[in-house]
Amino acid sequence: MSPTLPTVVLLAQGDELTAGQTVDTNSSWLAQNLHRLGYKVTGIAICPDQPSAIQKALHVASSQGDVVISTGGLGPTADDYTAEAAARWAGVDLVLHEESLERIETIWKSRNRVMPASNQKQAMVPASSTILTNHWGTAPGFLVEHKNTRAFFLPGVPREMRQFWTNHLEPMLRQNTLAQPRRRAVLRCIGIAESQLQDRLNALPLPAEVGIHYKTQLPENRIIIDAPGELNQRDFDQAAQLVQQHIGPSCLGINTPPLPE
Repeated sequence: MSPTLPTVVLLAQGDELTAGQTVDTNSSWLAQNLHRLGYKVTGIAICPDQPSAIQKALHVASSQGDVVISTGGLGPTADDYTAEAAARWAGVDLVLHEESLERIETIWKSRNRVMPASNQKQAMVPASSTILTNHWGTAPGFLVEHKNTRAFFLPGVPREMRQFWTNHLEPMLRQNTLAQPRRRAVLRCIGIAESQLQDRLNALPLPAEVGIHYKTQLPENRIIIDAPGELNQRDFDQAAQLVQQHIGPSCLGINTPPLPE
């Protein structure tokens, strides 16, 4: 029997998200990378800039996932409430992290400017949290471990968030021995309907571990093949080639660039 995959819930904060003014690209990017590592995303939620809403979302998320990853709400302005909500959720106080404050002050000095008093807020973190140093911006990230959940809190700026993932989260999450990295291949198809693709692939003799998923993104229909990393690479490649052969000339190939390219 296969071990239960570790689970993750993704949270994104911001009135601009709930108002539809900004698209939450962070969560989709994180979900793809978590899937690659062998984690199962069990939920994605968006919260407005309200302490009570964020705190409630953390309670729900922690009941659904072994890991919570939150993006956004760590800025210096009055509507950035994530650190405060995280502290309330964990039942601890907010404390000043001196090293982070010094780092923020240094950034402002490098610009020949005095740090605004409001930026000190970004160095306020939940007591006993583990600091994730921000080498790409001002607000530090942090990890709060509460009950049976590890909750990571990251800046919402996509450029910073991705650096946090590469340099902090991915190395830490790889240490979970239950997470099994997955194999993945994408086949782009043109001139064939999604239902026709399914009819052609329904009876294929593929290894039981190989999954086939369908996604329409006009003008393409995509076939996404994935399997646990423990499946031999040669067997996975043969499965992908078999899918390509059964689709026929409508398939542009395996892991090819987008159609315009």
